[in-house]
Amino acid sequence: MKRVISYKELEKEFYFNKSIGIDGFAIAVDWKTYPQDMYEQPFQTDYYYLMLVNEGKILITIEGEEFRLERNSLFISPPSSTRILKEISQGTQISCIGFTVDFIIKNNSSQTFLSFFSTRFFPKWDLETNDVKKIRQTMKGIENRLSQADNEPFKKELLFHSFIVLLYEIVGLSFKYKHLSTGLVSRKEALITKFTQKLRANYQTIKSVKMYAEALFVTPKYLTETSKEITGKSAGQIINDFLLTEIKQLLNQPHLSLSEIAYILNFNDLNSFSKFFKRHAAMSLTQYRKLMSSL
Repeated sequence: MKRVISYKELEKEFYFNKSIGIDGFAIAVDWKTYPQDMYEQPFQTDYYYLMLVNEGKILITIEGEEFRLERNSLFISPPSSTRILKEISQGTQISCIGFTVDFIIKNNSSQTFLSFFSTRFFPKWDLETNDVKKIRQTMKGIENRLSQADNEPFKKELLFHSFIVLLYEIVGLSFKYKHLSTGLVSRKEALITKFTQKLRANYQTIKSVKMYAEALFVTPKYLTETSKEITGKSAGQIINDFLLTEIKQLLNQPHLSLSEIAYILNFNDLNSFSKFFKRHAAMSLTQYRKLMSSL
């Protein structure tokens, strides 16, 4: 049975700063790994994963194909891929970033990037030294953003900007290094890309898996199963997580009352809005606001 490694497990290992209210993003620069870290059974993740090998060697299979990662190897893996981590040499050091579907579509980038980080490309790129320096410099800049004081002006916005710069750099390098695996994005991957696009455009008014499925001309069951396979999350989870992120963004604007936020997001009333947030955030709306104001 495949193990699904969740983003929550990743954040326990990587440097992660919750105080800025960002879910779905984790980073580790110059992170040392050891042989006991190996997963010897097939696994998937519920997040996208970028890994740059600084030192050492890693042997990994992805969808049954074996890859040996060495110094300056860049490894790109979507949630849907099945991996087996077979070997990590002593003293291996990596720099890596994990990010979820919710994180990237919240930044209005799903059309460009979700289709790019798909199984249509070979996952291993052997970078030249100058390109490695560029990627590591940007990664280090992102880590520095996270380590700034919590009251740093526009900290969250600057983090998003730095992250998108990194993704554009990688997309730019793809013209030099990428090789098509299948030549085409799979139908399932294309469906989920369209789903996230529609979600981003309609989340304020449409919160039902059934309605998104109808708009995509598939059944709710097929959309849910495909979403789970490609992203590690069901369609309903993606909708709820995306909506929860938006609510948190609006709660961080003190001039908006709870009733106004409920109206903006088309909840029937304040009571249903409050119940939704407490069910998915494990705290009340007022508790969350107090927590954010105290940081």
